Amino acid sequence: MSREKRTKAEERAHTELLLELSEAELWMREFRLKEAFVPGDWAELDKSAPTRPPQSEVTLMLDKDLVKWFRVLGDKWDQRINSVLRIYMLSVISREVESRGNLDWKGDEI
Repeated sequence: MSREKRTKAEERAHTELLLELSEAELWMREFRLKEAFVPGDWAELDKSAPTRPPQSEVTLMLDKDLVKWFRVLGDKWDQRINSVLRIYMLSVISREVESRGNLDWKGDEI
């Protein structure tokens, strides 16, 4: 069975995917090391102390493929996007992720 060659766009997307997968694997290895130091009941915290911050309705422009992917995951897809953004925010605040996001709009450190 012969396989057609990828287009340049497909090849670029494939390369980006491999890079992201490699970064995700590295992150997962580091995460597992850190997880070894987290108390066992930490994973159940969301059930034992559920909280939900007040939400604001906003209009947000997102890439079509991104929205399509989240919608395929099922109901509450918008809440999943909110969760991903919250995780990123907390990662920046905790300095797990270094970002320009460490500064407020005036350039002062958060």
